[in-house]
Amino acid sequence: MRPGGGHIWAGLNGKGSLEWEQLFGYTGGGFRRLVRWGRVMEDHEVRDPIHMFVRYSSGERSVIDCPPVQRLRHIHQLATTYLVYPGATHKRFEHSLGVMCLATQIFDVVTARAMSACSQLVPKTDLPYWRQVLRLAALLHDVGHLPFSHAAEKELLPEGESHETIGVRLIRSLESLFMDLTPPVRALDVAKVAVGPEHLPDASFTPWEEVLSSPTFFGRTLPT
Repeated sequence: MRPGGGHIWAGLNGKGSLEWEQLFGYTGGGFRRLVRWGRVMEDHEVRDPIHMFVRYSSGERSVIDCPPVQRLRHIHQLATTYLVYPGATHKRFEHSLGVMCLATQIFDVVTARAMSACSQLVPKTDLPYWRQVLRLAALLHDVGHLPFSHAAEKELLPEGESHETIGVRLIRSLESLFMDLTPPVRALDVAKVAVGPEHLPDASFTPWEEVLSSPTFFGRTLPT
């Protein structure tokens, strides 16, 4: 909740507290739909060899289509491993789409099955906001990677820099795209969940943000 009351996204778009409803599953037409503030929005979808289809909204498509994300199409996930194993050619672009897909599925399951525990960390009314934050953080967690990924990071970057610090700057540069989403999202929240407190030591993290940004997020014991 924002100081003084009201949902997080209400203070971002000035619309006040509005009804949010999500319909999970598929409609008769075969498209997954989200009912957001009274508007039905069909997701876009892309074919994936592992997850079958990865679906995303028009607002998320604008983020996916931006140059910092599109450049991931040209960066090998496993660096130079493909020189030894010719099949290891997948890129960080499809990896990032898959992480967004899986993170969303896990978030939906955990918040549905452990709602009482989650509600001790974040109001139920704020979960749609944090679901969107998590999706963007999953999509953008590798956006700062250089060519050759980890294999050349230490040699190419000056001391104190990493793909995480570059990623934070790139994420914050996309704030205008995040503000067009429903609900609109703060870039700092996306950056915090994407890289965690270790790489944003000057930022303050709530217990909920620490949970979302933790590599062991879903293995962590929630309060009962």
